[in-house]
This record gives sequence, C-alpha cells and structure tokens, in this order.
Amino acid sequence: MLGVSLRLPIWTVLFRYAGFAVTYESGFDGVPRFDARIEVFGARRTVSVVYDTPYVRGLPVTMHVREAVPGDPAALLERSIRRTYEDPYTLELKQLWNCVVNGAAVKTTPADARLDLEVSGMIMRAAERERERERAAGALAAE
Repeated sequence: MLGVSLRLPIWTVLFRYAGFAVTYESGFDGVPRFDARIEVFGARRTVSVVYDTPYVRGLPVTMHVREAVPGDPAALLERSIRRTYEDPYTLELKQLWNCVVNGAAVKTTPADARLDLEVSGMIMRAAERERERERAAGALAAE
C-alpha cells in the first residue's frame, strides 16, 4: 500500500502491485449524482466499466473502450458495449437461483470474502499509522 486518506467526504487508497498501481476512491459529497466505475488505463487503450445507478432497476452495466487508432496519432476510437440489458442485481439473483436449484458453483466464495476483509483491515491499519504520524508531527510542531 502506497498511501491512504480516510478523510470525509472522499476516502482515497493507493495500492501498489507488481508492475502497476490501483487507486480506490469512495465517499459522499454534496453533488447529486451516482458515479461508480472501474477504469483500467493501458498505453493505447482505456477500458471503463460503468454502473449508471443502483437505484433504477433494469439499468445495465456499460463498458466504454477508448483507444488510439494505429497509424493515426490524432484519431480516437470509442465504443460502448453492453453484454446484456439486465441489471447486476437481476443477474446475481439468477446466479443464486442456478446455484440453489441446479447446484452450480458459487462464483464468490467465503474465502473471497475473507480476502476482502483482509484488504479492509490493511486500509484501516494504514489510516491509523497515518493518524499517528500526524499526531507526532503536531506534537513536534507544538514544542
């Protein structure tokens, strides 16, 4: 983990992996909008998976692809892709039904959930270390 700021209204976490970094942001502010996306930046292509809103049933997830056109440095190719017009909740409910009725394999396991909790714990510990550094810096400045 490279850094963490858990100050409201937006939490920001910067993770380091082998060969790339990941920025995670989450929060609430006074702007009336819903903005949820996963975005991957490559050297010549950007892919965004956009969740328009969880509050309107039936809205699908859209993937936006933006890429450089080979041989034309000024050209940009943009595509929007929808695999289905079903919303994520409906797809998850259908998958649950398939698991219960047909014995299909569960996509997300308890082990996956445990890893999510471990990452959350790492974020909280990093935020506490940052608070301790700030308290120490404040105490030194007061002397």
